[in-house]
Amino acid sequence: MTEPKDGPYRYGYAWEKFFQANDTLCGRSSQEKRLEYAIQYLLRLRSDDVPEEMRDEFIEFMDQFTKVEPVGSEGTIAATIPTMDEMQVRKCVEKINGWYSDISRQYGQYSDGQF
Repeated sequence: MTEPKDGPYRYGYAWEKFFQANDTLCGRSSQEKRLEYAIQYLLRLRSDDVPEEMRDEFIEFMDQFTKVEPVGSEGTIAATIPTMDEMQVRKCVEKINGWYSDISRQYGQYSDGQF
């Protein structure tokens, strides 16, 4: 089934990626490594995949993970996250969790428990 471009299920793909990112944040690795893995899920989202009211903030949020040039075979995310202090990492985790909660509340009401 193809996901409609408008209507109540429009942001189902965003919900899925935020669910995966949020779930990844609950692992056993260091918080920095879990954030790196979570961002990998969110990279799959285009700006029009997320609700309009969070697009600008989402774009700015994602841009922060490409600030540091990678060394060797590491990517920009893996290079950038270690330069963040503990508070910055925690705020990123909280932001992902908050967006997941917002999307779940706002769009989950239409889903019958499935997106």
